[in-house]
Amino acid sequence: MTDELWLRSLEAHHPGLDASASGHFCGAAAVALARHDTPPTRCNVDALGEHAEHLLWWNLPADDTRRAHNSRQDATRDGAYAVGLVFTHHRLELVAVARAEDGSGADWYVAPPGRGLTETGQPDFDDPMLHRLEVKGRDHGSLTPAVVQAAGQLARAPSELPAMLSIVSFADDRVVIAHVEP
Repeated sequence: MTDELWLRSLEAHHPGLDASASGHFCGAAAVALARHDTPPTRCNVDALGEHAEHLLWWNLPADDTRRAHNSRQDATRDGAYAVGLVFTHHRLELVAVARAEDGSGADWYVAPPGRGLTETGQPDFDDPMLHRLEVKGRDHGSLTPAVVQAAGQLARAPSELPAMLSIVSFADDRVVIAHVEP
């Protein structure tokens, strides 16, 4: 059986996103997906070595959304955030708790729901369940260069936190999520 997921309202599950950021990332994903497909998209997802197929539902972007995400590079990057976070949550039960700061080697801090944040709402670097997540989007070509780039970026960062990567290929409707060893 194929799971069906919707690409919308990421803030409902991810405390590190507000409605504005969620709308932006989902809009970018719709633009990137629409370059190659119409909804729903049948996504092949490899999460920590386990393969599954999912139907990803999304809305065709309106003209104003296409204009707002007219930069192919930015739409691919920001759209990958949305798709990567949807599958990181669905497949690994990890949610974005905060955007990672410059120099962390990652884009996001992720943790199981209810974990990863201090009482003041900041990332809890003492929580062993907190991970760094680097997300890369590809509009064409092999995923291998993106995997190598993301893994190297995470490995070079001065952080003791466990690291993961999520690579989204819009052309191939494929997502790879993997741990990165130190």
